[in-house]
Amino acid sequence: MDEAIIEVLEQYHARMERENLSFPVAAPGGRNSVNFQSMLAIGPETGQFLNILVHSLTAPRILELGTSFGYSAIWLAEAARATGGHLTTIEIDPERSAHALDMSTQAGLSPLVDFQIGDAVTLIGNIPGRFDFVFVNLRKDLYLPCLEVFHSRLAPGAVIV
Repeated sequence: MDEAIIEVLEQYHARMERENLSFPVAAPGGRNSVNFQSMLAIGPETGQFLNILVHSLTAPRILELGTSFGYSAIWLAEAARATGGHLTTIEIDPERSAHALDMSTQAGLSPLVDFQIGDAVTLIGNIPGRFDFVFVNLRKDLYLPCLEVFHSRLAPGAVIV
């Protein structure tokens, strides 16, 4: 992994650490009002796991549903670059998507990523081709509606996480 990507991941990790120290924890089953502005990122171990999975594919077409602030997109795009693949990532919030684009640009990965803003269920149908890897990382009530749209577009042997 090159230095620019490591630096961007370190920026994310520093933010995660600040948020873990600053934001109160919600009661079990409760909601924390700061969650929309916090990253709620997958974390380094899950990022590495996704990266390893994508590295096992050849020239994968990757679909990420729920860009958020772009942490997982960095891991996925790095693997896409290493394998000759491409990432399409969808986020409903324009500010989060803009932040993700900025971070991928800093990492030197933005040419490998198509950032789309809007409703995932609607946008999936507009993306041509098949998907080799799909990372579903959005609201749980959207899992099945999204699956119904992308399921028929999965390449043989596709991986869904």
